[in-house]
Amino acid sequence: GEVVSVIEPLSAFIALTTRTTLDSDDFTRANNADLGVEWDAGYTNIYSTVDPFTLNTNAIRVTTLSRDTIETFNGTTPAANQWAQITFPTIATATSSVRAGGVLLRAGAPGALNGYDCRAFSWTGGTRARIARWTNGSIVTLAEDTTITWASGDILRFEAEGSNLRCYRNDVLIVSATDTTYASAGKTGLIHIVASAATTDMTMDSFVMGGFTNTSNY
Repeated sequence: GEVVSVIEPLSAFIALTTRTTLDSDDFTRANNADLGVEWDAGYTNIYSTVDPFTLNTNAIRVTTLSRDTIETFNGTTPAANQWAQITFPTIATATSSVRAGGVLLRAGAPGALNGYDCRAFSWTGGTRARIARWTNGSIVTLAEDTTITWASGDILRFEAEGSNLRCYRNDVLIVSATDTTYASAGKTGLIHIVASAATTDMTMDSFVMGGFTNTSNY
């Protein structure tokens, strides 16, 4: 008799990940030179003195001009796949003096800085957004953008998922890179420098951090 082959269609399998919020800090508390018990300072890098942040008028700012300012968040430590974001409530008109605030992911404990950052550069120079890797306080640029103009109210979100590093401005992907140096869980945090006229030229607020939930769709 006739042999008939029947080929059954395979259902499409789509792996999905969804961002999940785990913790946040809106900095709505009294002015202070200390962000509080959920934040850790004490970092160093190649740029000599590194300051903690200053809390003022429900936002945070650098403490001293022309110094890197670094703190990590200890309220919740997410899994290796993690994200964090920050809002810039105030960004003054760009000048030739660098201002660069952003987010740390997979960061190590206080000491010489290890981990990844994505920073927003508000100035008239070339780099406007950059993903970098820190190793024992030394920095290597992984990817950058030279076209963006940051404005007051902008939100920077940085994501690390596997070896994929992604940086967003207002939910639009602006810079991406791949790197396998830091693959395990680490701290989220904040990094900033202001070399222009005033510590208030680029402030930060509304820190949010989290992880990713794996889902699937057939």
